[in-house]
Amino acid sequence: MEKTVLDATERRRRIAGACLIFAPLVMLVADVMLVAFGEEAGFWPWSFGLWLSFYLFIFAVLAIARLLSRGADRLGIVGGALAIAGLLMGATMQGMFRTFVSMEAREIDEATMRAVHEPLIATTQVPGILLPIGLLVLATALWKTRVMPRPMVLLFALGTLLFPVGRIILGPSVSVVSDLLLLVALGDLGRRVLGSPTFWNPALKSMM
Repeated sequence: MEKTVLDATERRRRIAGACLIFAPLVMLVADVMLVAFGEEAGFWPWSFGLWLSFYLFIFAVLAIARLLSRGADRLGIVGGALAIAGLLMGATMQGMFRTFVSMEAREIDEATMRAVHEPLIATTQVPGILLPIGLLVLATALWKTRVMPRPMVLLFALGTLLFPVGRIILGPSVSVVSDLLLLVALGDLGRRVLGSPTFWNPALKSMM
C-alpha cells in the first residue's frame, strides 16, 4: 500500500475507535444529567448531549459496517442504513424538542404549537424506531461473524432493546441502563479497533 493510503486507513481507524467509545459515553452522561437534575434543570444539557451522541453514533455505525464487510456485508449495509436513518431522525427530534421548550417559555398559543408538532410526529418521531431496528440487524450480523465476542453481542442487543423502552415507556433511569450496556459492548469493540490495526484492516497482516 502507498503511504497515503496507509495514513488514511490509520486516521479512519482512530476516528472509528474513538466514536465507538464516545458515542455511548456521551449518551450516558446526558441521560445521567437528566436523572440527576430532573427535566426542568437537566433538559438542555441532556438534549444537547443526546444530539451530539447521535452524530457520534453515525461514525460508530459506519465502523461496525466496515468490520462486518468481511463476513456479513449485506447485513452490515442494511443495518447500518436503518440505524443511520434513525440517528438522523433522533438528532432532528432533539432540535424539535428544544424548539417546543423555547415556544412554551415564550407562551406561544396551543394551536400554533399543535400545528408545528403534529406533522413532525409522523415524519420525525415515528421513523426514529429505525435506530433500534438497525442496531438489532447489526447485532445479528455481529453474532454471525464473531467480530464481537458473543457475550458482548448479547449486551449490545440488550442495550438496544432497552433503548426504546427507556425513551418511550419507562423513563430515563432505564435509558441509563441501556447506555451502560452499549458502552460496555461498544467500548470493548472500540478498544480492540484502537489497539489492533490488523483487526481494523486485515490486509496489513500480509505486509508484516
